[in-house]
Amino acid sequence: IRTSLLTRKVNSHSLREINYKYIKYQHLLFKMAASLLDFKLLEQISLFIWAHTGNSDMAEKMCLIKLTSDIWNKLSCQEEIEVLRAVTILNISKYVKDNPRASEEELSSEVGKQILEFANQVEKM
Repeated sequence: IRTSLLTRKVNSHSLREINYKYIKYQHLLFKMAASLLDFKLLEQISLFIWAHTGNSDMAEKMCLIKLTSDIWNKLSCQEEIEVLRAVTILNISKYVKDNPRASEEELSSEVGKQILEFANQVEKM
């Protein structure tokens, strides 16, 4: 009887410790997901947790987060906007490089023109 009580106490302590580690991993994972880190890294972490604890909740939640993010990006045209933003920055950089002696007024005018083009293209989406 004593041994079984001791075993239960140890098992109860071990379960609490495993549960604490799981909650700690879960908190870390969601904190990182909230900051929108690289999803590949988050997937690796969730797979590690799954392999370590045998609990697939993290992997399922990461899959749901990734799926939601991908759907949001498709619906909100985020990828296209990022491409347009990069093109606008490159156009401004090219103008500055091609016109090293341009006055501040000319630079300001060109930057304004490029930003206006960017805004018009985003509105068309």
